[in-house]
Amino acid sequence: MVKTFKNFDKGALVALAVAGFFAISWTNAAHKLAPQWYQVTESGTDPDPEKNQHIVGLYPGGTPTNPCDETSGEICAIQLDFNPEETDMPSTVSEAKNLAEVTVGSSRFSQEN
Repeated sequence: MVKTFKNFDKGALVALAVAGFFAISWTNAAHKLAPQWYQVTESGTDPDPEKNQHIVGLYPGGTPTNPCDETSGEICAIQLDFNPEETDMPSTVSEAKNLAEVTVGSSRFSQEN
């Protein structure tokens, strides 16, 4: 075993270490590239409507479907991109938009009653 490592030159070992570090870094970055849908409910009396839009958790089934698939109406889902290992899930849409660690994507709505 010792003979095997003696046969590697120092440059090859450095290249191997750099490749390993790059692979680990790439995995962390890839996690941030997959935004997910979160369920939103509205309640409260704050004058800022986004503070009344509470993020409940991951959207059941992953992607919003009928009746939560409209482009206007009452918000029922929002797409967020953040690393849950580094950032807690925001509790409101307003908080999500104010956190630098969170990228807010599309929203889906249901028809207002």
